[in-house]
Amino acid sequence: MSDRRTLDISIVLCELFSIILVIFFLGELKGKAGIVAVMGAVAVIFIIVFIRDGDRYRQSDPSVNSNSISQIVLLNEENIEIACWDIYGKVSIVFGRDEQEPGSAAIGNIDVDLRDTSFAGGVEREHAVMNYYNGEWFLEDLESENGVRVQKPGDNNKYKILPGSPCRIDREDYIYLGFTKLRVL
Repeated sequence: MSDRRTLDISIVLCELFSIILVIFFLGELKGKAGIVAVMGAVAVIFIIVFIRDGDRYRQSDPSVNSNSISQIVLLNEENIEIACWDIYGKVSIVFGRDEQEPGSAAIGNIDVDLRDTSFAGGVEREHAVMNYYNGEWFLEDLESENGVRVQKPGDNNKYKILPGSPCRIDREDYIYLGFTKLRVL
């Protein structure tokens, strides 16, 4: 939950607690009804703000969109799944090879690590990046030597992505990093 939503909830709870205190513990205070009315109005305003912020959060969060991408699947030459990465809730995915030494700590900037794949030699350390922006995913080649290509479902053509020219990615698309084949689900 965002800091703003937490603050909205805190204000509403404080207002409701204050209303209860005024009603039950201040007896016959002059203007008591006015105080309760103002505090109630403030609580209602912050409830509305909380709901509106929640709608805005759901619209911008990739994990809420039913058409959103939630997995990257590595396929072999026969299109059989051999590895899968859950990207639920992420907004940026780096594809490449994590070149750590055995027994050392992972560098940590590679989200889809392809070092143990059949065609790992054709995948660069940081080969491509996929970013979530404005409700859609975009794939970008990070100036790799063997390139990045995308194939849309039902289309036999593979389209090369030029470095610096992000390409929109949808569910069911195939991504080729060199000869490594991935499917977006």
